[in-house]
Amino acid sequence: AQALLAQHLHAAGQTHAAAELIRIAVADTDVVPAGYPPAVWVTAFNVLSAAGDPAGAARQLERASAWVESAVQGLPGPFRESFLQRNPVNRVLVQAARRLVSLSEPARLTPPS
Repeated sequence: AQALLAQHLHAAGQTHAAAELIRIAVADTDVVPAGYPPAVWVTAFNVLSAAGDPAGAARQLERASAWVESAVQGLPGPFRESFLQRNPVNRVLVQAARRLVSLSEPARLTPPS
């Protein structure tokens, strides 16, 4: 819920408030966010990038990528490619990893519609 609110605040131009909220939402690394965890971490990446916190954004991108990499290892071989390419969040993360997103400038990861 906090990540969704942070996303809306960011979209409304309230980037500072969104960044503070998302930092709270992802602060405890032992807690996996509700919903689809990588989607929360991608939201955190986008908000923190826009707020000028590239190190914080990078940590969230790493968390999301690590979660997807771990999850895909538990899938039978025939399902792995589908998991990585058919889920829009996973697809964006795979593409970001391949491009080695530069965090020196605000970046945005957007799952295709």
